[in-house]
Amino acid sequence: MFNIQKKIYVFVFIFALFLAECISSSLPKVLIVVGPPGSGKGYLADFFVRNYQCGHISAGDLLREEVNKKTPIGISIEDTIRQGKPVANEVMHSLLRAKIIEGMEKYSLLIIDGFGGQSDEDALFLRNLFEQGNLGGRVIAVFLESADEECRRRMEKRLICNICFRIYNTNTSRPKKENFCDDCDEELIQRPQDTSETIQKRIMRYRTVMEPNYHQFSQMFPYIRFNVDYGKCIEFYQKLATAMQHLPESIDPDFVKAPGE
Repeated sequence: MFNIQKKIYVFVFIFALFLAECISSSLPKVLIVVGPPGSGKGYLADFFVRNYQCGHISAGDLLREEVNKKTPIGISIEDTIRQGKPVANEVMHSLLRAKIIEGMEKYSLLIIDGFGGQSDEDALFLRNLFEQGNLGGRVIAVFLESADEECRRRMEKRLICNICFRIYNTNTSRPKKENFCDDCDEELIQRPQDTSETIQKRIMRYRTVMEPNYHQFSQMFPYIRFNVDYGKCIEFYQKLATAMQHLPESIDPDFVKAPGE
């Protein structure tokens, strides 16, 4: 009788470990992509979406979607967006929380780009949200770095589809059909915030306000820094994909830095 009970306990214990492993493996992984405007956050996300099964949440696209749909929030923030100014924390956090929770339920990998620099509360907001979803150790922050002049040059040549938000560049990534999106055949536009005057304001705001706030990510999450001006972006994307696949079991310390380093 004792042996039977012992076998039952062992079976239950092994099953519990197996169940925990299954739950852990089903949890999503998160890639936070930050960097100055024009540093290629959208291109990195586009590479992952096209080559891996993952979700992409762009803070800017999320706001533009509200504006395009003429929702009450969209109407209230339209002028703010056109001027390249930050949206109120409570609005951004509310929209992002709903989108991230939806993404965590749907995808095994979730990419968040363009969020976290507006306020010193942003990094803590994300960390708390990830902890609630039991995603500790499953998050990497990527800092894309680029000189101001390079960012300015890219943005002045940038076009975007107002339907699917795919980004093109008349120098480096032209559409197959001039001025029309490859995916939905909609006419491409230049965003109001990509004019010379607004670009200068956005870069200055990034350096003085957003960059210091982004620094908190390197204190909270494992992180990687990559300078896009030196090229080899595709090789970096592929190496990053490999690093994400090995989370949370292992991290290459020569590639991914520990929080606080």
